[in-house]
Order: sequence, then C-alpha cells, then structure tokens
Amino acid sequence: MPPHSPWPFLGLTFLFTGLAQAPFVLVRLGLISMPLESTMAPLALAAVMPSLVALSLATLHGGWRGLREAGRLGPFRSSTFGWLLLALGLPTALHLLAAAPLGRIQLYPPLLPEQVAIAVLAPLGEEYGWRGHLLPRLETRYRPFTAAIVVGLVWSLWHAPTWLLPEVPWWTGPQSTILIVGLSVLFSRLWHGAKGNLLIPIGAHLGLHLDNVSRSGDAPVLWATTAVTAALASWLCLRDPQLGRARSGALGR
Repeated sequence: MPPHSPWPFLGLTFLFTGLAQAPFVLVRLGLISMPLESTMAPLALAAVMPSLVALSLATLHGGWRGLREAGRLGPFRSSTFGWLLLALGLPTALHLLAAAPLGRIQLYPPLLPEQVAIAVLAPLGEEYGWRGHLLPRLETRYRPFTAAIVVGLVWSLWHAPTWLLPEVPWWTGPQSTILIVGLSVLFSRLWHGAKGNLLIPIGAHLGLHLDNVSRSGDAPVLWATTAVTAALASWLCLRDPQLGRARSGALGR
C-alpha cells in the first residue's frame, strides 16, 4: 500500500493494542487467572500504541528522516501559546459549562499514581497516531469535518475493550462514542487553528486528564458534558466544514 494509506496504521494499531490489552481485560472478566499486576506493563504499552505504530511506519517508509519528520510538533508562531492555553482549558470548560446547571461542579484531577501516569502517557502515546498520522491521511480523501468524525469513531472504537469491564455501565459505549467524536472535531479545529502544530491536540488531550469527568461516575454530568461537546462540535462543522484548515490543502505528513 502507498505510504499515505491509513489501513496499515489502523490494522497494526488495533492488532497490537488488542494483544497488549488482552491479559488485563481477560483477568478482569475472570476468564484467565494471573496476577493483575503482571498485566500493567502490556496495558501501558497499549496506551502508547497509536503513536508507536505511526512513528514506526514513518521510519519504515522514510528511515531516520521519516521518523524525524513524523516526530516534529509543527510550526511555532506567536499565536501558538494562545492556542495551547485554549486547548488545555477546553475540556474543563466544557465540563463546568455542563455541570453548572446541575449544581454538581467538581473537578477530577489526576491524584493516584496510575492516573498521573496515564495523563502523561495518553497524550503523547495517542496524538502522534490520531492527529499526527491518521487525520492528515484521511483529509486527502475527505473534507476536514468528515475526516475528524472518522478519526473520532476510530478513537472511540480503540477504547471499546474497556467498556467490557464488569463495573462499566451499559450506556458507556454510546456515551463515550458521542463524546469522543465531538472531541475529535474540537481537537481537529484546534490543530488547524494552530497551523498544524501537534502540541495543541497533545495539550487538549492532557486537558482531558487534568479534569477527567469520566472518573466521576455521575451519569447526568457525563451526559450533559457529552451533549455540550457534541453541540459545539456540530456547530463548528456547520459553520466551517473545513474546520479552519488552510484552503491550499491538507496539513500533515
């Protein structure tokens, strides 16, 4: 397949993520017996698989130069830090905007060691894959808002094994899918607004973990946050289907 095809990335990312997650999921479902602690290392590897696959493919196709190009953040301009502040604060702003009418304002910062670890691993471990590799390739085929939605659906499906865990409510799948697709649109708009600097979606992804409303277990707040996110994403798609992309063509590698 040509280097710009998304299929090798998708196939390898889901294959290796599934293999890495399998011990943890199977232990939690009671299908195999082994110490849960022994599943943590492959689970951490799964968390960085999208970026690991993207950077590996870049190296395969372009050698050291391809890896260096794929690993760059992108252009820095005077407005970059403004976009970064917006990206970092956006997830919390969406949560508070949704929670305020319900009278349930409470932040959920990473406090436990595993929460801090995933807050660091997830942005770097995913964004070079989703926004750095997959999104630019889809934008060569589809309009930016369509590409962002497809990335959101892929991103959501990538999280699907965690929906199987015993303590996870049945409605988590649809709620998470709507929320993640909405976030994908917002992250894409931020990325284009910053002229393709990958630090911006990395910052937005970090912002998700600095106030992770999914840890609340509060269904009304989760659904309200999902609704606000989906409404803003829908408005952006209707207002500007290009999501701020430069008219000269798709950004990316």
